[in-house]
Amino acid sequence: RGMLGSVKRALLIVNPYSTNVTGRGVTEVEAVLRERISVSTEFTRGPGHATELASSAPGQVDAIVVFSGDGTYNEALNGSDGTLPFGFLPGGGTSVFPRALGLSRDPAAAALEVAGALVDERMRRISLGAVNGRRFCFSAGLGFDAEAVRRLDARGRDADGARPGDFAFAREFMKMVFEQRARWEPELELEGFG
Repeated sequence: RGMLGSVKRALLIVNPYSTNVTGRGVTEVEAVLRERISVSTEFTRGPGHATELASSAPGQVDAIVVFSGDGTYNEALNGSDGTLPFGFLPGGGTSVFPRALGLSRDPAAAALEVAGALVDERMRRISLGAVNGRRFCFSAGLGFDAEAVRRLDARGRDADGARPGDFAFAREFMKMVFEQRARWEPELELEGFG
């Protein structure tokens, strides 16, 4: 059955800078969740803040629900001690993880599914991966992909807090192709496997 028994209180962690998170969306998600459970909402203020919020949640709430994109899901999971169940609502441009879990692409509809699962104790455990001491919930980039994301992150955010979009990613990708002349040496070492 459930991790804690009956879920009555949840922390809703919202990344207001995620591509598809809007004020209206947050209001709708809160309303749907509050039909089944008590909810307190916290907005992330910058990188790493979701980790802090999740790490302070045990003893305060019975579950954590994250309304954001894939990066913030991973941040929140890195703050978890594994005692609280999580729910994930699609707020990013792609939100791969909630889709992989079979949740609706509509945040309010996904909130209804998550609230029902938490209250009715229809939870499931998933395995997490770890790279360089950080956990991740569904995939990790290596080599070329990881370097492109690192370069994009290094560009920072605009004055409104938004990250660079797909065009900027494509530009960084093309710069890397030209810099390396489309040639990369394979680099991967797995401890214990050589």
